[in-house]
Amino acid sequence: MHISKIKANNFRNFCELEIELQDGLNVVVGPNNVGKSNLIKIISFLSSDPNNGASVDDFNKYVLWKDIDTIKKKPPLIEIEYTIEHDLNFTEEDSAFSKLSNILVFDPITGELEYRNGETVAHLIAKVGLRYEYDYKEIESYRQEMETAIDFKDVYNSLNKLQQNFKWNFYNVTSNEILDKKIINNIFEIDKIDATRTIDRLTDNSRKYVNEKVKDKNIDVFSIKKGITDTIQRELNEVQQEINNDINEDQKQIGIINGKNKFVSNFVFEGELSDFFKYELEDDTFGFSLPLDHNGLGYNNLIYMRNLLKQKRGNDYNIILLEEPEAHLHPNMQYKLLRYIEDLKEQELEDTKMKNQILVTTHSSNITATVKTSNIILLTIDRSANPPITKSTILSNNYDYEKVETVLGHNQDKKEERIKLLKHGEEHITKFLDVTRSDILFSDKIILVEGIAEKLLLPKFFNNLVDNHISIIELGGINFNYFLPLVFNTNKKILCITDKDIEIIDETDKGLELNVDDYNKKLPQISEMFLNLVDKVKVKQQIKFGSTFEKEIFIENYDNCFELLLGLVLPDGYDELVKHKSLAFWRDNYDGQITNGKQKKFLGGMIDKYVKLYEHEDNKDLVEKMFFTNLFYHYVKDKKGSFALELFNHIDEINVPTYIKEGIEWLNL
Repeated sequence: MHISKIKANNFRNFCELEIELQDGLNVVVGPNNVGKSNLIKIISFLSSDPNNGASVDDFNKYVLWKDIDTIKKKPPLIEIEYTIEHDLNFTEEDSAFSKLSNILVFDPITGELEYRNGETVAHLIAKVGLRYEYDYKEIESYRQEMETAIDFKDVYNSLNKLQQNFKWNFYNVTSNEILDKKIINNIFEIDKIDATRTIDRLTDNSRKYVNEKVKDKNIDVFSIKKGITDTIQRELNEVQQEINNDINEDQKQIGIINGKNKFVSNFVFEGELSDFFKYELEDDTFGFSLPLDHNGLGYNNLIYMRNLLKQKRGNDYNIILLEEPEAHLHPNMQYKLLRYIEDLKEQELEDTKMKNQILVTTHSSNITATVKTSNIILLTIDRSANPPITKSTILSNNYDYEKVETVLGHNQDKKEERIKLLKHGEEHITKFLDVTRSDILFSDKIILVEGIAEKLLLPKFFNNLVDNHISIIELGGINFNYFLPLVFNTNKKILCITDKDIEIIDETDKGLELNVDDYNKKLPQISEMFLNLVDKVKVKQQIKFGSTFEKEIFIENYDNCFELLLGLVLPDGYDELVKHKSLAFWRDNYDGQITNGKQKKFLGGMIDKYVKLYEHEDNKDLVEKMFFTNLFYHYVKDKKGSFALELFNHIDEINVPTYIKEGIEWLNL
């Protein structure tokens, strides 16, 4: 049994959220303040009284602001709907039917059972609603209060005054009947492990478990307590006698003695044995013990989580809500913890099978790099919308053609091609979604680049990228198409900065040829199904005749930083040549300037080829510019990373390539 879907309207930062959950492990990721903790809160309501701590601050403030005129006339409402699913096998003992009997949804068409694997199995679907609503018996007081409200501040203050008339109620979705919260609280046992995990709570969570262990073993607790009491009374007898003597003197003076009764002291052990249970650290070599608070936070977190997860008893259907399990854990421990949690989908405890649905919220790239795409749930938020819209999707669904076909538009001619691309995409993203690239899951705005130079230089060119939580992911030649399905069913925007990968000058048997037309016609290697998503995907490539990022930087800065850029990459001996932006000057003077024989041979051959093209071409300026551009690239192509680092010292002098500026402007819209 598990929660398969949650709908939340007007709750905190959720305007109209619909989120699908899976049986077993769910890892929820997204940028800060996207609503991960609010989702945890919504699920926690199923095992508690939602009215504890409820307030009008649970309303989505953006919705209140937008609907202020309506709210003056009619109280606002929060609506949450939970869908619970379960396969009930009649051949096994199962408490699910009795737990769900008050909220079951019957198939209105067939009402039949499903048959699977030769066994009779009823696929149960149950729905329960939860509303934070105004008591309409008090509606007149609401209207009177709102009569004088003018602006949002007035409305909000009035809602606070009337807060006692708002209440959370569980509902049967089909009949709209109010349900006793005890009925709902009995369905799941829900344990929430929040990001703050202390030593005291570690021991507190174990006391119930210890008491049940003692009970299971039929231990005579009465005799143990009596033995402890006898020992205390024997050892502290003198203390008890002195206290009683003092009491007797006072009783006689103030008349406390009443008939045959008198006030006396005694030592009696009546506490729980588990109150004296504690964890310690024991040294493996010497055997001495240390208090647990001498341990590191990381290990104590692991012990805390292990105890709560393993010491669950008395319920066969459980939900574990785990916030930021990565706290204080180094990457290797995070990997181990996730494997441990994943194995808890089904627990065998003393001949009892327990089903655990696990929901983990995290900001850890180490964790997302460990789990399958089918376990990852992406939460994104469009803050430019009014009100802001939160979306949710299971990552693997974005690579399932049947589930994204409506986004792409039905196109039977392209169907097989798209299915194949998405299949390969999921295989690759599973493989390449490592710690460095998992940032792509935590940002709403993403820049995909091909190489290390772009990744290093973009944050220097645009120092607001980090502040705006824009992730830059270096793909290293991996197909951009494999990462673009991330935009489906999310509010993510992806800017693809990709190389043109076509030279404006071709080398043929007849020599060099200038080919502007082919360059301008060259399209990026991005599938048309993504190019159609113009509000989510933008592809930018060189436009000033560069075929790579480095070439375009040189061309863009040809007039202002010619000597600087060549000086950063050319070997010794070029000092005088780089002062002259003239192919003719280089032709006439390189022989006397370059002393290295290998370099002289290369440069002489290159100059000869370009001089021949220069003499026969009308666009001589372009030929000359491309000579220096390709000379620059010859020396930079094998040290792109170090070149980018050297450019840090001159970043204020460099013009950003136009195609990149245009892409960043689109991303920041």
